[in-house]
Amino acid sequence: MPIAGNELIFRRAALASDTVPAQNGGRMTSAAVVSSVKNNLFPDVTQAQRLAGAEHYRKVFLHVASAAEAEMIDAKVFLEDVTPGDGYVLLYAGTQSDTQNEVIGRPYGVGRLAAAIAADALQLVVDFEHAEFANLRPIRVGDAIRVANMPATGGGGAEAFAMVDNVIWSGLTATVTLTAALGAAFDPAAGAVTVASVLTYASVKAGASVPVAATAGGTHSGAKPAGSNRGTVLQNWTLTFTSSTAFRLDGDVLGVGVASGTTAAAFAPANPAGGVYFSIPSDVWGGSWVAGDTLTFSTEPAAIPLWLQRVTPAGAASVSGDNVAIGIQGESA
Repeated sequence: MPIAGNELIFRRAALASDTVPAQNGGRMTSAAVVSSVKNNLFPDVTQAQRLAGAEHYRKVFLHVASAAEAEMIDAKVFLEDVTPGDGYVLLYAGTQSDTQNEVIGRPYGVGRLAAAIAADALQLVVDFEHAEFANLRPIRVGDAIRVANMPATGGGGAEAFAMVDNVIWSGLTATVTLTAALGAAFDPAAGAVTVASVLTYASVKAGASVPVAATAGGTHSGAKPAGSNRGTVLQNWTLTFTSSTAFRLDGDVLGVGVASGTTAAAFAPANPAGGVYFSIPSDVWGGSWVAGDTLTFSTEPAAIPLWLQRVTPAGAASVSGDNVAIGIQGESA
């Protein structure tokens, strides 16, 4: 069963702070980021921040919360368009648990096509929002890029993807050479055309590690617990036996006594936010387990962790309704 559009949900990180980087970001929560709602992710920019300049970081997760355990393959994440105001937004790859002070790697960004290109063109010129982009270099050699007409401004919403062979920066303008032609013509005179560098992910699916048993007489097949796209979270789990057949489930963040189970039946503890945390069939158990024995493993959600950096340059003009949009594409396996 394919992944439905309404099963792709942006979710908040556990922490949000504009003053303490180590308290901004972290793990995914079940709280959704509602689209087109003011301050759904970033706070307002104050007059003092506009005059002096300011940066805000927010972490967001793209959760593939599909009811069927479909794997999302060949996923592409990118910024849809430039911001309306004088500021700009950059996109960074995150990890399932990192905080702002741990963000590493390079930025990804979006600009506007400066001049018309033919379908067989191997070079295009892109204008970005600020001269600082020459230092940030959000498009680099080896990147995948997306070139697309903005449907609201004409051009029918056509898009094409290509790989970057070379980039020459001059202030806020980048001259991009491609490894192969786009195969489609684009003309900004007919409506805005965006050019964005693309974060790519081969596969997005919930998963688990190989369990490790601490027991003298019990055995386990070594099979990984099955993840649940809807319910699996980032967690280190411990099954602690309370008898020869019964056990208690504890999590490193969720705490002691999340659920209980037995070796005689399949174990699939429910996530109160929907789905199950994981599932373990009954046929993995063998030998003689005793009270105090443990089985440990970790799980990871079907989610892409992303960082957004909003930069407000010093002296930026006031603007109402400044916004940014994240695009996502992929296939169901």
